[in-house]
Amino acid sequence: MANMLVMIGSAGAGTYARYRQLSKLTGLNVDLIWLDRQLSVKLSDTRTISQRGTVCELSSYDLIIYWPASYQALRHRIGSWFPTTATEEYLSRSWRVVEDAIFSGLDHLMLNSYRAACDAANKGIVYLSALANDISMPTTIITNRPGRSLTALSTKQVIKTVTDTVDVNDDLQLYTSQYPTDYKCQILDAPYIIQQYIKAICEYRAFYFDGRTIAVRVPRGDDLVDVRLTPGSTLKCEIVDNTTISRMASRLATLFHLGMFSADFLEDVAGKIYFIDLNPHGTWHWLQRSVRDRLDHAYIEMVLKKLGLPRRKNDGPGKSHRSRHI
Repeated sequence: MANMLVMIGSAGAGTYARYRQLSKLTGLNVDLIWLDRQLSVKLSDTRTISQRGTVCELSSYDLIIYWPASYQALRHRIGSWFPTTATEEYLSRSWRVVEDAIFSGLDHLMLNSYRAACDAANKGIVYLSALANDISMPTTIITNRPGRSLTALSTKQVIKTVTDTVDVNDDLQLYTSQYPTDYKCQILDAPYIIQQYIKAICEYRAFYFDGRTIAVRVPRGDDLVDVRLTPGSTLKCEIVDNTTISRMASRLATLFHLGMFSADFLEDVAGKIYFIDLNPHGTWHWLQRSVRDRLDHAYIEMVLKKLGLPRRKNDGPGKSHRSRHI
């Protein structure tokens, strides 16, 4: 019987759905820890995490999958989206220190090592590393004071948050979108990313599963809309063979030492491919059902292969297993 621990820094439909799928497999015990909820960590010769009365000894697992805590989840812990006092900022930074301690020395048990996952979630590190390795990208600027010089990028620009989608308040939400170059965005002096607008014919999201890449092609209209922000929405798309996307995904896996991730690409009218973003692990619950099923299957196959377990066609609800939703 193999033992697996799923540790989630911020809740999401995609991550939880995958936990539910894994918990249905025979021959696999699955535990789930929420890192954005109350927990206690014992640091000794046997490192343990306690949550809601259940104790998990980390060295007892054969595989650990970790989704990095988002900036938004860190703020949720202290009841504020942005730090308004020195105390709140200290609390948020303290939780990062705790995560550093939890995962120190556990790389051999993790699908993506803790440090690799954190680096892959850092857009600054990702963009600099991609450029240093000749991976094509749009011109990119990180700033909190856009000036007239930025209008040289193009007639349009794409604005991104440095971390992830953030709810500033009940009325304002920051996420990837496109604006005219004279748009000014200054939210509490926060830095954000401006990228050159690429007139794209389609978008690709590449899902990498420990050596296997599945490329999903998404048709692209004039407006850039993040369908994941609309509850219940799904995006029409198709799985395609694209050697350029697969090759770039393999380079990213090697560059960031990742066993699993998703990456975003654009293809322009001339057929040039641009790397846009990297997400350790990534989600696909917002894609159409037929594509989700293929990705679910690839994900489960990867986990079973890592654990040395055979794929059983009769795995499903009602089969013998243990899972703890902590």
